[in-house]
Amino acid sequence: MTDWAAIRAEYIAGGTSYRKLAQKYSVSFSTVKRRAKVEGWTALQAQAYALAATKSALLTADAAATYDQKIYQTADKLLNRVGEAIDCIDSTDTGGMRQLASVLRDLQDIKGLRCDLNRREQEARIAKLRREVEREDDNRVVEIRLSGELQEYSE
Repeated sequence: MTDWAAIRAEYIAGGTSYRKLAQKYSVSFSTVKRRAKVEGWTALQAQAYALAATKSALLTADAAATYDQKIYQTADKLLNRVGEAIDCIDSTDTGGMRQLASVLRDLQDIKGLRCDLNRREQEARIAKLRREVEREDDNRVVEIRLSGELQEYSE
């Protein structure tokens, strides 16, 4: 008795052909091919691949989110420590102040924060690019040439 469920599962899992399955399970190639067509093995294999890709993408996204969360939590802890250091630092210690300012800039980059000045500068750049695109669109000339019968009708 032929174990068609095993043959189908092996094909859907991938990496083998109808011919190899026929040899492995001592079934004729045409029988395997006909059975696969009737049961839609190719479509089932495509569905299995799509499902595996989706699961892989979800696992990758979860891992990235967990990593980002750890980075943000660590940045928050460091920010608390910087706050404590600022409270304790001597105002004449310019080197220490520079180091703390540098750490704050790094934390700002890590957290994706932008100060108001940076945000306004970015908005101004975007507005300038939009104006440039609009000027280019205004200066564009479109020329239409008619030929053959269409040219005769236009005159």
